[in-house]
Amino acid sequence: MLIKQIMDQIKIIQFFQENYNLFVEKLIEIQSGMVGDSFLVISKDGKYFLKIYGTSRLAEISKKNIDFYTKSLKSLEKYHLKIPRIISNNKNNLVSDFFWNPFIVFNFIESDNSDINKHEKEVMLAKTFTEIHKIKLDQNVERKETFKPHFSQDLIKWINELKGTHKDNIFTDKLWNLIKPVEEEIKNKIKELDNIGTKCQELPQNFVFCNTDPGGDNIIISNNECFLVDWDGAIFAPAEHDIWFYLENKDFFEEYKRNYPEIQVFKENITYYMYFRIFEDLTDWIYRIMYEKQSDEENEKDLLDLQTDCLIELNNMEEKIEKKYKTTLV
Repeated sequence: MLIKQIMDQIKIIQFFQENYNLFVEKLIEIQSGMVGDSFLVISKDGKYFLKIYGTSRLAEISKKNIDFYTKSLKSLEKYHLKIPRIISNNKNNLVSDFFWNPFIVFNFIESDNSDINKHEKEVMLAKTFTEIHKIKLDQNVERKETFKPHFSQDLIKWINELKGTHKDNIFTDKLWNLIKPVEEEIKNKIKELDNIGTKCQELPQNFVFCNTDPGGDNIIISNNECFLVDWDGAIFAPAEHDIWFYLENKDFFEEYKRNYPEIQVFKENITYYMYFRIFEDLTDWIYRIMYEKQSDEENEKDLLDLQTDCLIELNNMEEKIEKKYKTTLV
């Protein structure tokens, strides 16, 4: 391990102990991502999950939402939902300042999902969603869905800039070769997304507290219960913002509907959020490859993810949307 890494860990441990009055026996890095670094903190008092935010574009976007999502999670503790519990520091603050970077501590949720298959996990998740979505939060919140994609102008701007910079290095060249054949389609779909958002604004929406990224490592099975973690992108929005991910699974929606019978699903919402996810991810990957200092391995992975999760996903989108919507017509 490099000396710098050792020193950084020592600083983290000292800060944790001084600000949370918990003696650290071991600090284990779990993940280093574009939003920040995550650690398992082992103390004689238990295990904790630590997140320290970084300085990337995604991190800066997430930082703007910290106040909303941490206060929301804290207010939901009394309902005993399947969500992480925030640990306050010595000054009773939910967020600490670690060398000008947000430092947040949660209880650690131990995973034991080895015997749970994907289908069973999604059905369990449906129950977790309904328990969260049915809670009536104060609707006078600043972080509320507007159906106006925040990335639209940036995406078009960076695609246009890519035309003139793609010869600068091998990765922007590869990026342009992927984007060029679908440039006009992307720009047209962005305009369409804006139009769909306008239609969504006119619907009688029922807003709920949404995670917005309920997949992968953000789902943890522990003691035969399904927990939903990582609330960086939390927003007050229609339930479709969460559940569209799983609408191919008929059992998922039947379980969701059984626990939340009053829910009304709109095809326009499904359409909006499916396109929203693709173009939000596309915007970030384009920016990272063009402007953020990454390793060759990181750039190669971003190029692959951009192609598989965005460009290929654009194929037959209307058919995919229709299939998901039909599941809800029960």
